[in-house]
Amino acid sequence: MRVYDDSNRYVGEYDILIPAEQVDKFVKKVMALSKKKIDQLWHETRYIYSEKDNNLALPNERINKIKNDFDFAKKDFLGVIGDIPGDELEVISIFLNSLKNIEAKK
Repeated sequence: MRVYDDSNRYVGEYDILIPAEQVDKFVKKVMALSKKKIDQLWHETRYIYSEKDNNLALPNERINKIKNDFDFAKKDFLGVIGDIPGDELEVISIFLNSLKNIEAKK
């Protein structure tokens, strides 16, 4: 999948099986979460940064970018999918199930 920002500038290419529309939908759902829940989502998917401030998984700066910048959030999500070991569909399933659990904890 070729990824473009809102100005239609090419930002990268990711070999991913799910359609771009589904990726965009997922990223928008993630951005709608609170900052605490974004951090929790990354933690539940076992993608934890070594520098995470006082959070579970992500530094504050990264959480803010994911929350406020669609292009960054999309690129970060696709990068995580590519970095987590295992089958891509399994990794995406973990993200979706974790998101569903986090959204249910209102």
